[in-house]
Amino acid sequence: IRWAPLTACATVTEPYRPETDAAFFAPTPHHIALALQAGQFAMFFPTDAHAPGLVLDQPATVRKIVIKVRL
Repeated sequence: IRWAPLTACATVTEPYRPETDAAFFAPTPHHIALALQAGQFAMFFPTDAHAPGLVLDQPATVRKIVIKVRL
């Protein structure tokens, strides 16, 4: 997973769509790579941008859950 503050994502490639609750941005060089291991998880907030589904060494099965909490 790559993480960056949303403010570092300057170029919108797909604007926000309510039906998918997502917007997409061009990659930023101001990211941090997170290599999660079995049993680990990452939590993101509305001020975070993230790029999931990246392959580090070889493809692996992952589980993803999205929980939305009104802030």
